[in-house]
Amino acid sequence: MRVNSSRHLRLFVDIQKIPLGSEITATVEGTALDVRTARVTVGVTDLVTPLVGQVDILVRGVRRQKDIVLTAYQGEYVSGTNVSVVKRQKPDRGKHGLFRGYRFQPLERRVQTQWLPDGYVLVNTKDPVNARYFGNDPGKAVEESTHCQVRLADLILNECLQIMVSQALEGGRLDRRFPNNPEIDVRNYVDEKKFDIGAEIHDKFVTNL
Repeated sequence: MRVNSSRHLRLFVDIQKIPLGSEITATVEGTALDVRTARVTVGVTDLVTPLVGQVDILVRGVRRQKDIVLTAYQGEYVSGTNVSVVKRQKPDRGKHGLFRGYRFQPLERRVQTQWLPDGYVLVNTKDPVNARYFGNDPGKAVEESTHCQVRLADLILNECLQIMVSQALEGGRLDRRFPNNPEIDVRNYVDEKKFDIGAEIHDKFVTNL
């Protein structure tokens, strides 16, 4: 997480071992991380299944430090995790942002698209579905056909969101809802971002409506 940012750490509780009404205490080593909810009580509203609860522990980054040990305990039961507080890094991508443009290109990889570090998205013309939409003259197909524009918008949206979400999770700019299953976090955040900005992205590519 970043300095001066706050995050909720999700703690899953076995209700058979730590019943409803139990108070969980969270402590941290040192002063680089501030625990805002040092004590939390497991309630009915925290149940995610009849036997599992989820409580949130709010923490705030105070200064940079790696591998800060945070411990949560209730009676004999203890759980811990490492938290790193880092300086936010903003890569200089110029006025183009993450996405600079796209190119149609045959790729040997069995993928529909590939993101390049310079901000370009390669659309694989060897992919059977892409070939069906874009044919032998992808530029002309996109210029003249609405369904090709929609296909291109979806491809670019998917590829860019995968990169954006992955980078945001790695950099601590998004909460890790499923720390043990990062692929679920990526999928969920990508779906949410599609809902938020999908129409705006399509407006930029789909011009024949």
